[in-house]
Amino acid sequence: MGRHTPAGIPSNPSKLDDKAPADDRNFLTTLHLGVYHVFLEKKSLSGYGLDFQQPLNEFANEWLPLAALTRRLLFEIASLDLNLLSLYIALHACEEIKDLLLLSVGTHLLQTIESGLINRSLDYDTLLRALLKRTLIVALFSIISRWRRHTFFKLKHEVKYYFEEILLNAKLNMDLPTLHDNDREHITPDAPWEAFERFMDLTLHLLIFIARIGLVASLMRSGKHGLVLILLCMVPGALNFFASKNIWMIPRISQAVNPSYLRMRSLMRLSDKKYKHDILCGNIPRYIVNEFKKARTALGPTDLNGPENIYQMNELSWFVSTFTDVATDLPTIYYALVTSFYSNRTNIAMIATLYQTTAGFNMCFNRLFWAFRHFGQSFSKLREMYDLQDLKPFVRDGDLPYPNDKESSLGMALEFRNVSFRYPGQPSTNKALDQISVRIQPGQLVVILGQNGSGKSTLINLVARMFDASSGQVLVDGSDIRCLKISDLRDAVAVLTQQHQLFPSLSILENVGIGCPDAMINEDKVMAAVRKGGAEGVVKKLAAGGSGLHTVLDPFTDQALLQVDEKEDCALVRKWKGMTKMADVSGGERQRLVAARAFMRIDNSKKVKLIAVDEPTSALDRVGEHEMFRKLMEAKAGKTMLFVTHHLGLMTEQADLILCMKNGKIVEQGKHGTLLAKQGEYFKLFSAAQALMGKV
Repeated sequence: MGRHTPAGIPSNPSKLDDKAPADDRNFLTTLHLGVYHVFLEKKSLSGYGLDFQQPLNEFANEWLPLAALTRRLLFEIASLDLNLLSLYIALHACEEIKDLLLLSVGTHLLQTIESGLINRSLDYDTLLRALLKRTLIVALFSIISRWRRHTFFKLKHEVKYYFEEILLNAKLNMDLPTLHDNDREHITPDAPWEAFERFMDLTLHLLIFIARIGLVASLMRSGKHGLVLILLCMVPGALNFFASKNIWMIPRISQAVNPSYLRMRSLMRLSDKKYKHDILCGNIPRYIVNEFKKARTALGPTDLNGPENIYQMNELSWFVSTFTDVATDLPTIYYALVTSFYSNRTNIAMIATLYQTTAGFNMCFNRLFWAFRHFGQSFSKLREMYDLQDLKPFVRDGDLPYPNDKESSLGMALEFRNVSFRYPGQPSTNKALDQISVRIQPGQLVVILGQNGSGKSTLINLVARMFDASSGQVLVDGSDIRCLKISDLRDAVAVLTQQHQLFPSLSILENVGIGCPDAMINEDKVMAAVRKGGAEGVVKKLAAGGSGLHTVLDPFTDQALLQVDEKEDCALVRKWKGMTKMADVSGGERQRLVAARAFMRIDNSKKVKLIAVDEPTSALDRVGEHEMFRKLMEAKAGKTMLFVTHHLGLMTEQADLILCMKNGKIVEQGKHGTLLAKQGEYFKLFSAAQALMGKV
């Protein structure tokens, strides 16, 4: 069967190394593992098998710098509850020594029984004491284990909620340029606790490993043979630890490249709810399923395991694997031979202890392997979180308060002086604004016109200091905008755009009232804002369901119907169906509620000096648009207004200043009549708008 290469997917999308600089390609190697390509530095694979130098180098280069990170984490956790932390560490350490104590008591118990069988006289007192000691140890550690679990969850929740607040604060206060350059959406508040657990695991496993060596040495007091037995007990675990080949801890890039696999995953995404309407209307379910079958057939028997697992299986040496299994019996074989030559009696209890000891060391090495493997990964996530917390914003705060003595009672004065701007990640030639110069007087109504991508919204973003100009100056009441305190400036600017969202898990009361949190307690003020935003009908519709202003449109829920078929007619299903569900509103209704939030701020905050409106009525009809414009004009007293739109009509006729933009430049500016007389860009836009309305 021919290779299936779906449309839209490159036939060879794996050439990441081809895109790398030539110098880098000399240092990279590519592994082809199942449906993946894995890119690694060649030096990463240079040392394998029994190579102790590479782990030591990694320890010096990668893990020693983690000491400061570990210290910071421990100090922060200790500051939350030092007593709880100390208790958890103590209980965790106690729980780890359980196996060692049971090994010691078990060996003594077996020796007592064996001695009694040989001498035909069992020491019942010693036997009962050994049995009682073992029972007490098991009971004690059962209590300790239960206590540790209780302490574990309590401490974990404290740590998680503490870092959750830190993460929330860091993400909410990150400005847009910094967000663009630092994608941290994958960071979760679980990272610090995971790092702490990995640190605890690694530390305790190392200590238990050392303690196990000491215990076994005390149990095998037989001169040089005791030392040899200890070493033989460690052989299987050491082989697994040092001789196994894997890429888990190696820096790498993993990329799925098989086109059939990518096609299958892409088609699976089409089952998402947001595509349902288009798929059903287009009657294309059969096409999607057939395409999925084609891709699955083309994929054939290709291994779909993760690349790390595939590599480990492919590189597993049969000789090492077999020898490791055989090595498990080496201590017993050696002990049997030694006792045959140097003693008339074989200690059966010691043979049983050797089996337990070998298994114990094997478990220790496995635990250490996993602890080493996860330690670096966990602290890498923790480092990302601390980097986010310590991140300096690209848009730096100023130190001048606003408003100041230059403020006009009519509103905010704005001036753009040779302002150019390009968005982060865009080439230097792709400017959103190019040499913009304009002066806006306090109290003016300014309408900014232009096609999509002309730079209209970018002007609003600069005024609200979402970004800073790449060059030039933006002045607010004569002061450089970069010198003003950002919080004061944003208190003075009320922005209403089509991109604004209703906040999930907040009621309509909060969604509207958050425009002016200090006034939110007064529901009459919230309802007044709702009416001005034209959303009174939305609230009345939701009030029919009994919630009204207190309706949560998109509530956070953590609920599940388990072990019951949702189609059954039973009390559980009826209860489930009656639980909180998402309330649905149209796009236009959402825009009205967002507008109500803006009116809440405009009407109740005395700090607002500028209203910036950026096409907030895309889902409203023309009547609704004009009504919102009328309400905004009623609230204009003492405020400057910027109105961004590509619609012409009533707003442009009343505007004090019209800015006509094209390709990031102001191509015309002036009043309605003056610009019409020029018969330039504005005249073309106005004529086209009139033609659409049937007025030509």
